[in-house]
Amino acid sequence: MLMFGLGAVIPVLVVAYGSRRAILGRSQGLARLAAGGKPAMGALLVLVGALAFTGADKAIETWLVDHMPAWLIALTTAV
Repeated sequence: MLMFGLGAVIPVLVVAYGSRRAILGRSQGLARLAAGGKPAMGALLVLVGALAFTGADKAIETWLVDHMPAWLIALTTAV
């Protein structure tokens, strides 16, 4: 169990410390991206909620399934 724990934790730590350096170097660009991304994600969540509340999501899903290639439907239902 100890070896499993170390094997699971070490890659996570490497990614965490490596990404911290990368993020600190690009913090201004990421702040601008977050400033635009938060309202966009909020609007997207409101839209998805409205679609689910009205039942329109089922109509969109039906349309998508009707227009998907057969191989893609087989792939998504096999998983």
